[in-house]
Amino acid sequence: MNTLKKTWVWLCRFRKRKGYGVHSPFAYDFIRTVINERGQYYAYDELKPLRKGVRLLSPIAVDKLLFRLANFFQPETAILIGEGGALSLKYVQAGCKKTHCQKFCDAGQFTIPQGQTIGLLYLCSTPDYKEVFEKTLCHTSEHSVIIIDSPYADSERKQWWHQLEADERIGLSFDLYEVGLVMFNPTYSKQNYKVNFV
Repeated sequence: MNTLKKTWVWLCRFRKRKGYGVHSPFAYDFIRTVINERGQYYAYDELKPLRKGVRLLSPIAVDKLLFRLANFFQPETAILIGEGGALSLKYVQAGCKKTHCQKFCDAGQFTIPQGQTIGLLYLCSTPDYKEVFEKTLCHTSEHSVIIIDSPYADSERKQWWHQLEADERIGLSFDLYEVGLVMFNPTYSKQNYKVNFV
């Protein structure tokens, strides 16, 4: 995202920063301590040199978010689907050493064993994002998190993202502009949060 657009998005979402106006204790804490956490974790410095010369990198802010998500949820499995993003899985692995990570460049090769639950799913650069999302729903639990890359990349993706926000199968969703997060825990009232992240 270019600097001018990034500034514009930040200004438009200025009142959505740091959890202001959020009444849910979980969502407020999650926004403050995971999404907008600014602490300097040791792994950031260790992983930064690996970014040099790598093509198709996710933005560093997104990779650091993946680290924090893994650290917070401690998922058993993490799956990345799409081109690029291999380094993103290293951030996930650094956030939770026990996480078993898999990457599928081609969504057509993506399979989930019967009975396996997805902890984190990162839908990166794949044109098959709708199909993959539907395919994974029966493998989610109340602890699953799906990260959707660039929900505002084009009008079709934007429309799909807004449909997800209204989807009754989803509990909480967090619109960070750069990525979208969806969760399925039924104990939280359905709510969509727009957060100033970029």
